Amino acid sequence: MRDLKNKLTSSKNSSNIQPRRGKSFGYQVLGFGAGGSVSPYNIDFLIVAGGGGGGSNRNSGNNYLNGSGGGGGSVIYTTDQEISPGNAITVTVGDGAPGRPNPFVAEQVLGGTSSIASDDFTTVSRTGGGSGINHNNGPGALMDGGGSGGGGNYPAEFGDAGADGGNDGGNAPGVSPYTKGGGGGNGVVGQNAGGQPGSGGNGSSNSITGSAVTYAGGGGGGASPQYSTTGASGGSGGGGSGNTNGNGGAGTANTGSGGGGGGGSGSTTGNNLGGAGGKGIVILRIPAENYSATTTGSPTVTDDGDFKVVKFTGSGSYTA
Repeated sequence: MRDLKNKLTSSKNSSNIQPRRGKSFGYQVLGFGAGGSVSPYNIDFLIVAGGGGGGSNRNSGNNYLNGSGGGGGSVIYTTDQEISPGNAITVTVGDGAPGRPNPFVAEQVLGGTSSIASDDFTTVSRTGGGSGINHNNGPGALMDGGGSGGGGNYPAEFGDAGADGGNDGGNAPGVSPYTKGGGGGNGVVGQNAGGQPGSGGNGSSNSITGSAVTYAGGGGGGASPQYSTTGASGGSGGGGSGNTNGNGGAGTANTGSGGGGGGGSGSTTGNNLGGAGGKGIVILRIPAENYSATTTGSPTVTDDGDFKVVKFTGSGSYTA
């Protein structure tokens, strides 16, 4: 298998890995069919994992409890990856995590893993963002993500970013038990809570489609009505609701963004849920002259100059 060729980029580091090149025999047979090629060619790809879900308002007789924001999924962008005609690239797209269950359960719920695999290179995968958390339940470790961490719980617990890159969630340093931290974004850490809930961290911009799109923002922290009626905004994730009986907003679909935290209900019967994380996405950018048009999974294919942009919002494949 060939290794990743160049510019392997995550949110916190980059590396160049030299490929193993095959021998050239000094001639080329023309391709056939739709596009088509018999010589290796290079593609770019973007992988975004699913976002973490927001924490929920845990109804335990206190009418102002709320949840923190979910973290954005991890992201990786690779350019000039060599592929061989006839080999398939298998694509898996991770789902966003649901809003954290209510009543609280201890199990971590990460956004789903997104990946691509081929005989041409080592499988590349990225893991999802961490969940937000419900009020006063469990340590910050439960909010850790493979990408960015979920937002913080009172007192002063927050989620750490995982090994796949991303940023920490914002914490809740004990100023008030009624506001929560924002989830970490792929570009920026989540904001700490204080007198107001913390905003979700901004995501990262990428132009593989031909125009800039922001991926993997963190969800905003939830609020209680006496502190905020609107909740915090998300990076590109859903803002946490502070309205009476307000659920957290969902992360933007196919951006891997975190969901917002559920707001304090203002009622002992309230049951406000955190928003679901946004589903991930995998995008291939292929020279139009080499594009084979052989796909499964019904990706969306668009033109950008001399390139075909193939967007997978669900699992599928492309055969070079």
